[in-house]
Amino acid sequence: TLCQQIGLCGSCQKLPVVAAPKLGDTCSECTLIAGEVITLLQNGAIDDLIKEAIGEICGVLPISNCEQTLDGYFDQLIAVIKNLDGKTVCSLAGLCSYTTEYSYIQNLFF
Repeated sequence: TLCQQIGLCGSCQKLPVVAAPKLGDTCSECTLIAGEVITLLQNGAIDDLIKEAIGEICGVLPISNCEQTLDGYFDQLIAVIKNLDGKTVCSLAGLCSYTTEYSYIQNLFF
């Protein structure tokens, strides 16, 4: 291989080929992005950054108890999102056809 010929590696391993997700339609793109966001939300540091941003937003909004209210909604929303998959999140946003999880969530909240 070229890698070996130019001396950049002793032996190159072939990586398995993974099929790329089908893009080009809104549902697929939303599902891909939602999956990444859900993965990021598993990191507590991201929660802290978002809560810090909420504090800054509340600094300019004339809403009483803004931070407490938004923090409460944020915690509830994130708890729900962390337990969903990307396609269900996109179904709830109206960007994908409904899933079984969507029907369950709809029954819980609406």
